[in-house]
Amino acid sequence: MKTVYTKIPCYSGDVSGAASALFELGGMVVIHDPSGCNSTYNTHDEIRWYEQESLIFISGLNDMDAIVGNDEKFVADVVEAAQSLHPRFVALCNSPIPYITGTDFEALAAMIEDQLDIPVFYIQTNGLHDYVSGAAGAFAAVAEQEMIQPIKTKPHSVNILGLTPLDFDAPGSAASLIQKLEASGWQVVSNWALDCEPDEILQAGSAAVSLVVSSTGWEAAQILKRRFGIPAVAGCPVGGFAPLVIDAMNQSEADGKNRIPYAEILSAKTNLKPETAVVGEAVGAASLGAALALDQGKAVQITVPTESPAALCPKASRTDGESAIEDRINRADCVVADPLYHTLLHRDTALVPYHHFAFSGRIGYDQAENVFEDSAYQKILERTENGSIK
Repeated sequence: MKTVYTKIPCYSGDVSGAASALFELGGMVVIHDPSGCNSTYNTHDEIRWYEQESLIFISGLNDMDAIVGNDEKFVADVVEAAQSLHPRFVALCNSPIPYITGTDFEALAAMIEDQLDIPVFYIQTNGLHDYVSGAAGAFAAVAEQEMIQPIKTKPHSVNILGLTPLDFDAPGSAASLIQKLEASGWQVVSNWALDCEPDEILQAGSAAVSLVVSSTGWEAAQILKRRFGIPAVAGCPVGGFAPLVIDAMNQSEADGKNRIPYAEILSAKTNLKPETAVVGEAVGAASLGAALALDQGKAVQITVPTESPAALCPKASRTDGESAIEDRINRADCVVADPLYHTLLHRDTALVPYHHFAFSGRIGYDQAENVFEDSAYQKILERTENGSIK
């Protein structure tokens, strides 16, 4: 019962993460689920749905399909839609019902690909994990595709991996990040995948470095390293931490090694009572925490409630269950977190709101902050001074 949530919501599910990761890439995403569930994955978990087209479909699974399978109908419907809409690829996603009944999606993908001249792949979702798992699987599946071919490396060039509105929901986040990288002398080869050009993904093999800005891009980065030798740097260039991210990218381009520059900063004061706690996805929260630690000279604690890879999580930061999160964050004087975390805070703990779409959706979305903009980061920095909101 320690992992039951009674005061705060859970994070978006893995199917939503997969749909968000692939939203702009020109493929067709087919979620095997009952009719009507599309609103869960898109209108509730996707801020682009009303303004931008995307080929995301629900199979319309009914009771009889769930009982007897009816795979032929599923295959025929997907093939017919793909032949009509001409997507770049087809991605199949699992939901809880076909997961429980043991549907063989690898076989279905092979059957569909036999009838089409485009890639068809399965993303291992089941509705029982959070968005990080689903988006990571989607980006990894794209990184494995043969449509990304080895190309001569472009010096001082970068792939941005793990950029989705589930983590970076403030308008202009992608543009601000790209502008910051270009101002530091880096050319952006591909952006995976917010406000992006799908054709750029095909050039990803030519980048000198992959910059992983959220946990959702880490697995894809490892695949690009295996296939093309591209090293990965995990971190978001925010506040006083930004120069260290750029330095890490320069070093990784030179020696081909992966780097996580926030790890050493946050481990330096782990034995001290934290004055500030940051809650969220591992890379984003740790990058913001590292910036606050550098700019304030204070001990900062990171709490990661999402299913992020252990390699990206600062020591002891991965926390499961509402009660464990509540106990951990109230050790700090001030907590930087989504506003809905206020229900876990004790009376003497201050909250600095930092909206996270994967957690609270459209509730408080008008308060989302683009931390790649120095003014937005400065606002958070000022509010955390002295452990109180100014």
